[in-house]
Parts: sequence; C-alpha cells; structure tokens
Amino acid sequence: GLERTDWDGIRLKLMIDLVYLKFQKPHLASLLLDTKSKLLIEGNDWDDTFWGVCNERGKNYLGRILMNIREKLKQGEITVTNNI
Repeated sequence: GLERTDWDGIRLKLMIDLVYLKFQKPHLASLLLDTKSKLLIEGNDWDDTFWGVCNERGKNYLGRILMNIREKLKQGEITVTNNI
C-alpha cells in the first residue's frame, strides 16, 4: 500500500534531482570529479537492471546520471556550496 502508482513515471526525475543536490556539496563534488572521464557503472548482485548493471546487463541509469552530473560540474553548470 505504500508504493506510488506513478513511480515509474517520476523515478528518473526524482533521482536526477536528488543526485544533483548531493553533488552540490564540495567534498562529494570533488570525489565525483576525481573519477575524470571514467565510465561509471552502478554494479550490483541483486538484479537491479534499471539503476545499475547485474550479470553484465542493465540500463545503468544511476551511472548515467552520475556521469551527467559530473559533466555539469566540469562545465560550471552546478553551484557547489556548503549550505546544503
């Protein structure tokens, strides 16, 4: 009874917004930028093939979001602040 009926329609936007907020923190932004241009994969063994990759299959949306946020940090499109 607690699952949202519109979850499939909002989960990507919600995750993008949350990851965006997370990496506005200087320490976390620095860690993400330290990955340079590496391919980021959310690997798992619990068969999550939406957010990550399991057994070499998956959409890796979390990895994609992280790489997109990393690029926005590099371009100065995300403001890093200690106030969050």
